[in-house]
Amino acid sequence: VANKYTYLLLAFRAAASPITCQRFLSSCLELCFLILDVQLPLLNGFEVLRALRKDSSLPVLMLTARGSEEDRFTGLEQGADDYLPKPFHPRELIARIRAILRRTQRSEDAPSPERKVGDLRLHTGRREVRAHGKLLSCTGAEFEILACLMASPGHPIDRENLVRAALGR
Repeated sequence: VANKYTYLLLAFRAAASPITCQRFLSSCLELCFLILDVQLPLLNGFEVLRALRKDSSLPVLMLTARGSEEDRFTGLEQGADDYLPKPFHPRELIARIRAILRRTQRSEDAPSPERKVGDLRLHTGRREVRAHGKLLSCTGAEFEILACLMASPGHPIDRENLVRAALGR
């Protein structure tokens, strides 16, 4: 794995809240995978995971000393893709990461329900639009036009295609 991926180690030592971590992870970095500990200094990793899952499908493996059944259930139920208690064998960690990346990379071939352009996020499954994290109100036609524009950011879309997107004609 080390020869194919770039690793970035982040330590949240003074983050004020799980939302701070989630905002940092979703807006500052283009990550493909996150290993998250439950016992962060000042925070609970479950809270960070819960905040992250509000608007991200980033693959997450919980790697922690808290290995009780209840902790495992909590991590998986809150959206972790896998949960590995310490102590662990390094080969098992690598195998689990590879398995998660295989599954998520396959699903990336399908159209993503979320589109991002700058600070604007559009989620087609929930039919939500957010700017700077705030939910925006828009009509169905406005949503479809925005979805059409965000499907090809930076490229012009002719009037006919915009009308077709907005009115379904």
